[in-house]
Amino acid sequence: MVAALALSGCVVGPDFKTPPAPTQSGYEAGRTLQKTVSTSGPDGCAQVFDRTRQVRSDWYRLFGSPALDALIEQALTGNPTIAAGRARLAAAQEAVNAVAGGRYPHLEAGADVSRSRVTGRSIGLEEPLFVQSFTLYQTQLSADYELDLFGALARQIESQQALAEVQRDRLLETRLTLIDNVVASALTEAVARAALRATEKIAAAQRAILQLVEQQEAYGAAQRSDVLNPRQQLADIEATLPALQQQIAVARHRLAILTGQAPADYRGHRFTMNDFTLPARLPLSLPSQLVRQRPDVLAAAGVMHAELARVGVASARLLPDFRLTAAYGRVGLHPGDLADAPGAIWNIGAQLMAPLFEGGTLRAQKRAAQDQYRATAADYRKTALKAFAEVADALRALDNDARTLRSRQQALDAAQQALAVVEGRYQAGAADLLDVYAARQRQQRAAIRSTQARLARLTDTATLFRALGGGWWNASASAASAAVYPTTPKTSS
Repeated sequence: MVAALALSGCVVGPDFKTPPAPTQSGYEAGRTLQKTVSTSGPDGCAQVFDRTRQVRSDWYRLFGSPALDALIEQALTGNPTIAAGRARLAAAQEAVNAVAGGRYPHLEAGADVSRSRVTGRSIGLEEPLFVQSFTLYQTQLSADYELDLFGALARQIESQQALAEVQRDRLLETRLTLIDNVVASALTEAVARAALRATEKIAAAQRAILQLVEQQEAYGAAQRSDVLNPRQQLADIEATLPALQQQIAVARHRLAILTGQAPADYRGHRFTMNDFTLPARLPLSLPSQLVRQRPDVLAAAGVMHAELARVGVASARLLPDFRLTAAYGRVGLHPGDLADAPGAIWNIGAQLMAPLFEGGTLRAQKRAAQDQYRATAADYRKTALKAFAEVADALRALDNDARTLRSRQQALDAAQQALAVVEGRYQAGAADLLDVYAARQRQQRAAIRSTQARLARLTDTATLFRALGGGWWNASASAASAAVYPTTPKTSS
């Protein structure tokens, strides 16, 4: 027993080591982005990338929209996917506690009463007169303890603990995805409203053009064919309005679901582009930091950890197992006999079991566990590479879309100047209303394209925050944060 107790601290199987962090200093070969270009107009500022700046856990507040902030807080508390994730995390933590219970002796108490009839033949006697009926009362307290000589139980606990941490990381990923979806949906609603207003102005200008041409036709100054072309253009413009209205409705319906409400109950803020401000300074983590911060990468590492611990479990099952048992009880033919000294019964024992022949089952299980670990290692590498690519894509998009907005803003400035020139000529009698309405249409179309470019920059910014992991590790330890962020699972007895 002493030798077995000394061996109980031995744990077989490899210990998990976090995969090494990448050594790259950037996300694209030969290219380090310091800042984007700037332009005039809304959301035209240059965005500066700061490697010393921390990713805020409430990064969405950088858009400067109290309505968006309130909606995200509502989503974090009311979204059913978040609620499901919290329940799964709680279940995973309890699964750790359930497995960890095997580290302690198992105690059982029982009581039994039975009525029996015994004949001589039941004990090998040919005596027909030997017949006895009696009632037996018995109480017993038993203990059973597995010493876990080679750490099979310890590895099981380790594996379950790793899986609980995976659930935590997946809940963090769900939270980050939820915030990103709320931001994207609010921006979609805002840009659709802007496009709807601009398109309605274009339709109004086209309607005025049609009325002028119809008047000219009535006076004989225009032909029928001159009327059909603007009428067709007006119909084409008006045909785009329902699609924009549909985009607004779908965005609001999605916001309702994200906040845990039915669309019929949603009374959320009606977002416009004026509700958002483009952040001027953005954090940029190193690749070595990214793999320690992104929830999906952490979850992939946690799965690796769990599978490697299972290799240890499979290894321990190839080795002997030692178990201690003990029991104490009382027995009597009458309830009062249970207190008598002769009624005391007890036993103590030790059991050593070692696998001798299992038909190759145990070794096959170990090889399968090793193969599964190698598969999760490959999955981890794939997840990490995907994380690097997402950051690289976001940085490239921020650069390119800033250039696009600059060009769109230049086009809008030119269209506005052209409209001012035409209106001036109209006031001087050198142009007619047709020229004015046509210039207004061009200006509104340029405004729509500029607004779409603004949307792209705002969306790219949110995408970068998501790609960097969302800053959950920088959340404060306040009670409010504890209600939003899951804690690291703890093992209890």
